[in-house]
Parts: sequence; C-alpha cells; structure tokens
Amino acid sequence: MVKTTITPKWLKIKAKFDKESNGSREYGTNFEIKGEFQEMCDELIETFEEITEEYGFNYEIEDISLDLWKDRVWNLVERAGLLEEYVPFEIEE
Repeated sequence: MVKTTITPKWLKIKAKFDKESNGSREYGTNFEIKGEFQEMCDELIETFEEITEEYGFNYEIEDISLDLWKDRVWNLVERAGLLEEYVPFEIEE
C-alpha cells in the first residue's frame, strides 16, 4: 500500500513544482501560501508522520529511507518559498 501511495503523490508534487515554480525561495513569492501545492506537500508530510508513528524512523519505502523521502519534500517546500523566515527570540531575564 505504501508503494502505491507515496510515489504517485511525490511525482505529482515534483511535476507541479517543475512546471509552476518561478524559482523564488522568498516566503510567499513562489507558490501561494496555503494553496494547492502546499496542501499537496502537507498531505504527504502527514502520511510520513503516520508511517513514522506506526513503523518507526528506520522504515524504507521502495528501498529509500523514510528520512530521504522527508528530505525530498522539505527541500521542495523550502525551494517553493513556503517557509517563513525564522526569527529567534530573546529570553528576558
């Protein structure tokens, strides 16, 4: 079941990125925030979360580690401009 779920979702996400990306990594300037592309990525990330909870971190899908699958999606999310800039906060004493 995992093989028939993960790879098709990944290929759809990758194809959409390749076709529609404008190359910007700046937040909100490439793909629409909370738009279709982000929803597709979020769905796959949720699937990875479920797999991790059920099978653990050392799981492989089609001879590819779950961590590599996660890295692939994270990379596209980052390259699609869907990550807000991280601004560390100061702790007051």
